[in-house]
Amino acid sequence: MEVGEREDDSSKLIISTQTLRGLWPTKNIGIIHSLSECQVDVDSVYKSVVPGFSLRFQKISNDRNKDVKLIAPRRTFSPYSKQSTLHLRPSLWALLLPVTVSQQVSDICRSYVMQRLMWDVGLQTACAGSYSINKHVDHNEHELEKEFSWKIDKLVEYLTQWSSAETSFIKRVKQLFIDLYEYGYIELIDVHLIQLWLEELHLIGYTFPEIPLKYTLVVRTFAGHLYRMNKWYIPTVNMFVDRNTIDVLFVLDDESREDHILGDCLKKHNYSVKYEASPAFTKTKGNLYGYDRQQWSTFYMDYLSNSDYIGVIDADGMLYSFMHPFYSIFASNDDKRIMLKPMAGDHYHEDKVILK
Repeated sequence: MEVGEREDDSSKLIISTQTLRGLWPTKNIGIIHSLSECQVDVDSVYKSVVPGFSLRFQKISNDRNKDVKLIAPRRTFSPYSKQSTLHLRPSLWALLLPVTVSQQVSDICRSYVMQRLMWDVGLQTACAGSYSINKHVDHNEHELEKEFSWKIDKLVEYLTQWSSAETSFIKRVKQLFIDLYEYGYIELIDVHLIQLWLEELHLIGYTFPEIPLKYTLVVRTFAGHLYRMNKWYIPTVNMFVDRNTIDVLFVLDDESREDHILGDCLKKHNYSVKYEASPAFTKTKGNLYGYDRQQWSTFYMDYLSNSDYIGVIDADGMLYSFMHPFYSIFASNDDKRIMLKPMAGDHYHEDKVILK
């Protein structure tokens, strides 16, 4: 991303940041914000970076469909204003503006508060190319933002360390607003407003996002390995895995009818199931199924789970000790406990296919 071109002379200021380029599933995007050229409508922090002149954002492509979208990394804050901002359906609940803080900064406060809640459901904020120009300069607004900036810093610090044990997203939203009131960031009327707003969304049938478990144990398999799973993996998972803490996810082949039948059965037993399309390999000999696609699929597990920690296990693996984040592969480096037991003489010949 390159920004910052002075309009009144030929001098330029270039701000460069390292970015990870690639595709990202749209289901993880909650909000898309388009920055305004000239007077950037975000907050005084951005304005103070390049004081005294307007900003122009260089076009990456003349094709609007190919405009680069910058996505804020998970568990980071990226302020966005109430203008030129698109709330996608998963983040409709985040539209409400607080009314007990100054109008000039209410949208910035909202952006930080709502993004903290977005962290917990795997949603992220994206910045699109600029589609508007803001030439109006409100010096009074800028001064007010500077006066309020110290409180914004405290708010961000508080939100960063804030946590909740609520498993219901609606209850978690309400808890955060109550906590913000108790610490003096908002007043009581905003607490009542968020409760009424959530109730209205519920009445019209809006589906709120679900809070994923922090830990996910993934198995990449297919229907042809049902015997192996039933013999070793599934019985020991049911015996040793704390299902209240760890989500057990089966990733199956989307193109397979048998895999969809298996997936329906697994869902009935409260397992999570995702289907993955066949990779677009051009030089593979024959089709790769389930387990043989595991090596390739492992690189894309982030697409399938919003958990903070993801563990991958073979479909024919066998647990032999209690699995909990504190007593497992998710534990610290000081904890060297082994929870997977290799089977003597197990040399699965088909592993060689994916390693070629």
